[in-house]
Order: sequence, then C-alpha cells, then structure tokens
Amino acid sequence: MRRGSLWIGFAVILILAGALCLAATETLARLTLLSAAPPGKIFPEYSRVSYRTREFYAVASINKFGFRGEQTQISSGQIAIIGDSFVFGWGVNNDQTWPKRLENRLASTDRPLKVYNLGKPGADPDDYLDIARSYVPFLKPKILLISLLQGDDLAQLLQKAEESAAPRNANETKTTFLQTQFRGLLALAGLASTSTFSVTENWSSAAWGIIRKKNLTLPSDIRDLAESGNLNPGLLSYAAAFPGWMVAPYDDSHAAFLDKRLLDILGEIKKLVENDGGVLVVVSMPLGGYFPSAIRDNYSRMGFELPPLDFTKMDEVVKSLAARLGIQCLAMSNELRVRQDLSNIWYKFDGHPTEYGNQLFAKYVFEALFQRGIL
Repeated sequence: MRRGSLWIGFAVILILAGALCLAATETLARLTLLSAAPPGKIFPEYSRVSYRTREFYAVASINKFGFRGEQTQISSGQIAIIGDSFVFGWGVNNDQTWPKRLENRLASTDRPLKVYNLGKPGADPDDYLDIARSYVPFLKPKILLISLLQGDDLAQLLQKAEESAAPRNANETKTTFLQTQFRGLLALAGLASTSTFSVTENWSSAAWGIIRKKNLTLPSDIRDLAESGNLNPGLLSYAAAFPGWMVAPYDDSHAAFLDKRLLDILGEIKKLVENDGGVLVVVSMPLGGYFPSAIRDNYSRMGFELPPLDFTKMDEVVKSLAARLGIQCLAMSNELRVRQDLSNIWYKFDGHPTEYGNQLFAKYVFEALFQRGIL
C-alpha cells in the first residue's frame, strides 16, 4: 500500500509537471517577439505627420510595423485597439493617445500588457475588418478592442452604400468620400518613409474652395478659422453634404442594412481573434455632439443637425450587437453625462478628444477591463 501510494504520488507530480510545461509553452508562444511587419500595413513605416491649428500642435510617428507608435520590437499576446482618428489620436502626440495612456496604467499592475494602436484616421468599420485581417493573425492579441465612434462609423457605412448605388465610377466615389472626410487618410497614402507631412498645410486653400463652391454661410469666427487653415475643411464639406450624420444612421429605415453589415464585420473579427485564443471587446466611443459640450454648439453653428441630449441610440445599437455576438461592450456615455463639466474633453472646434479626453477614456477602459473580468 505504501509503495502504491508513492507511485500514485509520483504519477500525479508527472501529470502536473506536464500540464505546467504545456501552459508555459502556450504562454511563450503567445509572447513571441515579432520583428517583421505584416502584409497590408496601415501606414508606410517610419512616416511622420504633423498637425498645427490654433487648438493644438502634434506630431504622429509611425513605427516599422506600420501603425502609430515608436515601438522597435513588439510581442504577440498583448492588447490591440482598432478604430479611426479617435483611436489614432488626432491632435495629440504619441504618448498622449488613450491607447498609450492605457498601456501606462497597465504597467503599474500585475498585468503589464503592451497596447498597440491600430487606429486609422478616416477609417470606417469596413476598414476595421481589413486591419483585423492583416494584424490579428500577426499580433495574436490577448484582447482586441474595436472602437465604434458614435454616429460617424455608421454614417460612413450608410453614405458609402448610398454613393455606391449612384451611377458613378466606383473609384471616383471612394475618392470623393475620403476627401469629404478629410481626416488625413489620403495624405498618408503615398508618404515616403523619411517624410514628415503636414496634414494641415493645405487646409486654408481647401476651405476657401469648399466655402465658395458650396456657397456656405458661416458664423464669422468659424469662417475665419476655416479660411486661415485652423479648422478641418472636411467638417464644412460634411456639414453641407450630410448634415444629419449624427441622427440619420439610427433611423429605422436604415436599421436593417447597418445591423446586418456590422454583425457581419464584427462576427468575422470575432472569429479571427478567437482563432488565436483572444477576446474581442467593442467600445462605444463618445462623440462630443451627443453631450452638452462646446463642440456640440459649434457643430450646430457649422450646419449639422443635432440629436436631443437624451438621445441614447448610439450606445443601444452597439450594446445590442455585442449581446448578439456574445462579446463585451464598454460604453462610457452614462459616466460622461453625470460629469459637471465636459468642456475640455473634446477640442471645441475640431471635435477630436483633447489630451485630457484621451486620459479620461484610458481611465474608463482600464477600470472597465478589470471590473468586467476581461483582464
């Protein structure tokens, strides 16, 4: 009996050792250092862009892996975030973006994961899927966050569908749409790797052309900002072409199309992430036009139609999609609505998150990831 007990104990030890070795092997596999960029990079490696307006001055650097950041070495099994200019960090420097702020917060915990910024100015959910197809198999993230910008992401899908149905050349339609957005996507498309490109350099001439071509009537301060190159001319073009972009995508007449398209996109991304053992999370990224903020007032003055302040469909749509796909949804709108002052979260004319706004978003996501047990 005694010898039998010893053999049983020895067998248990061997089984436990084998399990530990297997777990260690899997962990090491997920933490493999990556040195080469994937095919289909978001941006040309080592490119740089600058932004200069009365509201901000910032420089964005692209690493050798084709996304924003200064990493020279990256690992699999970390956190990646896909989104548009709100993720990329339009108007703030690399270390001020909310993905970088999130990484800094994680560094002081027992889960010091790296956070990779896969944001792309001007991108929409179709682009998010393309980015996921390139980077998810490459990075094999432990957690992938998809940031859906309230109003804007759905509006872009809707506008592209409407434009593609018109009897126009498909390439012309795509170019026209991107120029309307004017988020810097076209500016980066053919950038040489050693160049530093000024995104805002031609804003003045572009604004003059848009104002006159569309015969826009604007408040004097907004017109002055635009004509002096201190306001994104795409905002003016968008206000003239699609003034209801904050409300129209949530109209019942568009619900079926957008619902199916987003379910297809997020469903495919979920499969990509889970194939490598990762977890997909969606974030309903807050847009200042839905909150009592200075940018909301200025959106109205630019010609945009505003929803009422108690409008909640932008979160409801994302939460519904997440529930049907069986994934977590982070929505910070309610937390923002109870804050006393929202004036410094978004630039009051540009509309992108300020340095403080990025800091606040990072804080919310950090806390939500732990509270939900995602980390």
